[in-house]
Amino acid sequence: MSSRPERPLSTGSNPTSKRQQARQIAATHDEVALKIAKELLQARPPPEQIDLDIMPGLGISHELSQDNEAEAMQLFVESAEWESIDAFDEFAAASQDFKILWKTSVRVLHMPPNCMLAPQNLLQYGTSTSISDKVVFGSDFSKLLTSLIIHPVWGHKFGMFRLALQFAVKCRIGHRGVWPEKEHHARGYQAIETLRHMLYQSRDGPETISDMLAKAIGETEIAQDFPVFLLTIADYVKKEDGHDLESYTQCHGLFAFPVLIEDLRAIERALNNYPWVEKSWMTTTARIWAAFKSELGNDKVEFPEPGQLKEYLSRNVEYVFRVMFSRKKQKKDQGGPDARLSQSLPGEQERNAMDDRISRLERGHAELASRFDQERLRNAELLKRVEALESESLSTTRSSNNSQLRTENELLNGQLERVREERDTAKDQLREEARIRLENLTQARDQLSKAHDEIDSLESAKGNSQVELESLRNTNVELTKELSDVKQGCNNAQKNLIEATQGWSETLKDLSEARQKIASLERGQSRI
Repeated sequence: MSSRPERPLSTGSNPTSKRQQARQIAATHDEVALKIAKELLQARPPPEQIDLDIMPGLGISHELSQDNEAEAMQLFVESAEWESIDAFDEFAAASQDFKILWKTSVRVLHMPPNCMLAPQNLLQYGTSTSISDKVVFGSDFSKLLTSLIIHPVWGHKFGMFRLALQFAVKCRIGHRGVWPEKEHHARGYQAIETLRHMLYQSRDGPETISDMLAKAIGETEIAQDFPVFLLTIADYVKKEDGHDLESYTQCHGLFAFPVLIEDLRAIERALNNYPWVEKSWMTTTARIWAAFKSELGNDKVEFPEPGQLKEYLSRNVEYVFRVMFSRKKQKKDQGGPDARLSQSLPGEQERNAMDDRISRLERGHAELASRFDQERLRNAELLKRVEALESESLSTTRSSNNSQLRTENELLNGQLERVREERDTAKDQLREEARIRLENLTQARDQLSKAHDEIDSLESAKGNSQVELESLRNTNVELTKELSDVKQGCNNAQKNLIEATQGWSETLKDLSEARQKIASLERGQSRI
């Protein structure tokens, strides 16, 4: 009898197992992304007036003299930006991605996007050569910029994100000017401070800015994530040659790095591939954005309200024009090139002193903002605890409320029946007593009438003796007294009847209040 050979065990991987593992990994990443989104929305709730008051282009205004204000606004009205705002329709399909970007940027970074990509930050929207597109960013650009804004690496603050945007453009166009523009922007990151000093010392040379940053990182004693992350951005930037940097980096006569969608994609790839110490940050920006949108859908508070975005957008761009006018005027008054483009950096000592002052102010503002955020988080935690306690109390008392309502209802109904029975019994007793007393009164009246008749008969007959007359009079007195007693008894009975009637009225009133209480409890139960 032949035996079948045993089937060899498969040494290959199981495709089903691989798919299950992939689904488990994806589910884990989705949970991490959801946690990041919830923490961000909790840390940055919908902006309140106190938040708007400290936002550029919303609460913070760049004050100008009356003449300068009129001149700046005249430039704004004559600009293509004004025409773009005038034609803006926030309800149009083409505006929806920019609308989401605006709301997200204001909520998370406390910075409108048009004030973010503006010359005061050495940035400008550079996706298109059309000037009118400088206001309303393109759909793809808006979606990608929005997904970057919500990444936790920035700590929902604009400063670090600004450095990443500027660095990406500098790497792409090969800009070798001093960077960061202001010394305090680099504070806290030793490698970036070293890079700034290197750029100041060597304005020309074969080294790229990424090579110089790598060298600065190598000279740094303490390793820091953010400078190394900036170096990772450079790995994904495609360097462009042939730009006339002087004209390419101009925005209404001021220097500004033009941010392209390619720069955003380089930052996105760096965020997704950098080996963060915080492992949850390795979740892709796309997953975090998907979770953020999902959670944001549960948020019923919306700012701005529908129909208000155009007004706020105009205020944002007006603010940018005021700042640009002020800086252009300062540049003109100084009679020299834009100080930020100057490689010789005249008045460095004065600039450093101003930088120090600005740094102190920014640190003070950061501390206040941090305290404000902590207070808001504590308030949010307290609110969550209160809601949890209310929910727990509601769930634990529902059943007891049901039984309590039924018990109270039954007790009240029983009391109502007993009161009705007592009332009916009292009524019957009082009626019987009144009937008896009324009969006695009738009999006494009949007797009194007969006595009067007899007296009249005796007096008319004049034959009756004085004794009999006196006897009859005595009888009459007694009967009168008895009649008075009967009347008094009737009056007492009537008084008791009145008091009983008042008692019935009060009892009926109590019964009415009891019914109202029952109805109120039943309505409360129905709402629960």
